Amino acid sequence: MSLDKLLNHVEHTFLTGDVSDQILAIQILSRFPHTKHLLLKGLDSNIIDVVITCLECLALDKNAPITSIIHCLNNWDDSEIKLAALNAIERNLGLEQSHELLIDLICDTRDYWEGDWNDGDDIRLNAARILDNHAQNLERNQALRLLPLLQNDPEPDLRSRLVSVLSRHSPALLKESGYLKHPTDFRLALKSTPDKISLYKAAQHQDLRCQQIAYQRLSEMNCREYLQLFLTGLSHSDSKIRQTSINTLARWEYQIGIKHLTNNELLSEIPIRTLSTLLSDDDKQHLINRWQDQQHSTQNLTAILRLISRLKETHKQAQLKYFMPVFYERFSSLDEGTQLDCLNILFSETTQRLSTAFVRQHLQSKISGNSVRQQLIGHLVVTPTSEHQAYLKELVVGLQEILVNSHVKKQEPSANDQLQGQHDLSDANIQPPVLSTLEALKRTAHPSLDRKQSPNKDQQPKKKASIEKQTNQALAIEHCRNKQWLIDLCVEQKLVTLSKTAFHALVTALYRNNINFIDIKTQQFSHLVSELITDVDCSNLSNIVDWLGEIWIEQHHLQRIESENLALQACLVRYITSEPQLLELLKHPYIGIQIAALEQLRQTGITAQERLINLILKEPILYPQFNHFEATTVYKVLSEKIQSSPSIALQAMHSFIGSPNNPTA
Repeated sequence: MSLDKLLNHVEHTFLTGDVSDQILAIQILSRFPHTKHLLLKGLDSNIIDVVITCLECLALDKNAPITSIIHCLNNWDDSEIKLAALNAIERNLGLEQSHELLIDLICDTRDYWEGDWNDGDDIRLNAARILDNHAQNLERNQALRLLPLLQNDPEPDLRSRLVSVLSRHSPALLKESGYLKHPTDFRLALKSTPDKISLYKAAQHQDLRCQQIAYQRLSEMNCREYLQLFLTGLSHSDSKIRQTSINTLARWEYQIGIKHLTNNELLSEIPIRTLSTLLSDDDKQHLINRWQDQQHSTQNLTAILRLISRLKETHKQAQLKYFMPVFYERFSSLDEGTQLDCLNILFSETTQRLSTAFVRQHLQSKISGNSVRQQLIGHLVVTPTSEHQAYLKELVVGLQEILVNSHVKKQEPSANDQLQGQHDLSDANIQPPVLSTLEALKRTAHPSLDRKQSPNKDQQPKKKASIEKQTNQALAIEHCRNKQWLIDLCVEQKLVTLSKTAFHALVTALYRNNINFIDIKTQQFSHLVSELITDVDCSNLSNIVDWLGEIWIEQHHLQRIESENLALQACLVRYITSEPQLLELLKHPYIGIQIAALEQLRQTGITAQERLINLILKEPILYPQFNHFEATTVYKVLSEKIQSSPSIALQAMHSFIGSPNNPTA
């Protein structure tokens, strides 16, 4: 089998190659079950980097033999190896076998200075952290070894870990020792102790921080027996304790009744989703009515709407009937983010239909943003009433197109105007005709070889980065699902009125609605779509090119392939069938074109798979493309390559097996 043969070569490199190749070989061998055992040999190496790499790979295998890792840690007096070994121990299922070792490391006073940094502190701290986070139980004699360390004024981080370890595993011993006199130590102990009674008592402690920790820990431990404590916490003077109580009761889905939430400050702290869990349907309605009767700010509209959306359907419709007139009146005064929040709630959590008068008002408003208008038009699309559909048709066919960008002095040129402008170019800018696809690609990759000097940069108009307002027509066309309306827009009389953005939206809508290009094709439409896809700002290029079809592409191939739009060039590569041209494109400076050429060669089968893999080996940036080939073919080629160029083969294999799509991943 090609894989076994390749792994034999990898193993040989691991044993005899230089250090960099050994490291790659270790990483490869660690990915296959029947070669993992070779990593244990690497632990016996006298090369530090090799040992560390083996430990890093063993850390990824929770079933690795922990005794070998412990043996390695004890045998080396190197801080980097000790830290790597600790990392492997932490992830291992046999962690309990290392308790004594971890305690030894915590008690070890040796220092490992690297400049101004002492790795010895890191070793002690990591050992304490592992013991704290993962130890299931600690014997009393082990805890007694750690207790005296608190008297020796350890580093603050280590002291915190020691208190946490002892509090978690030997709370009684820690309490007896008398080391918790300082408030800081007592707080640390509370964060780890499993003693519910101690936590309950701490909830009444004079120190506020202790109270906060106690509430949080009892909540994390899901102590439902202390329900009354959390009910009392709703009226606590501290906001953190109130919030912990609220979240805990909501998680338990305990309905507390509106009487517990009469405090306006408390209500303002509770997210609506949480509030709806805490209240019954009747209490929600009571609160909604109370809010609506108040002189509320516009920000409250979102809260009211969220609460309404969580009522039972019959109650929801009754509340919406009362709420919508207020919503219509105040919508204009909301900021765009709040407007979007309200619309999202209405459209996703209710069946409420907006009036066409409201929709028309805000689509014609000069201050409505693109996102808001897009939501409103989307609502028209999915609302089947004749009134809504009639207004949508107005927008799509442009009967009353409203341009919302009032500060633009000059209207956006139509797609037809832009096409006409192409014929006004002077002869001086016309290049010699392109005679081949390959020549066109070369010209684009190296424009200085073929083009005359471009105008001075100072004479060229400067582009400003800004979010342009889209026309209502463009947005409506993009969302339109009525095929006949879209087809009607493809006639010459309509095309000349479309802006560039609206025409792009039309093309997008046509292919989304499965309207074939050949069914609406005219000479004018063909010219316009040709100009559209050569625009560097054109999106959805791949979909548009597929929609245009192979016949149209063949007719316009040379003109398009010459375009400066590299993304378009990459889309068109799949229509090239010449092997020499595709092989030449593998050297193109644009990675997208390289990948497209490689994929075309692979799919058409005009070049042998083995040859393509060897070509990829020359371009490391293409290594991820190995995933598109059969693994056995890749392994076969790499088996041959590793004998002459082991480093290249190992790097390629490391990339291949590291992919999430690879069978070994």
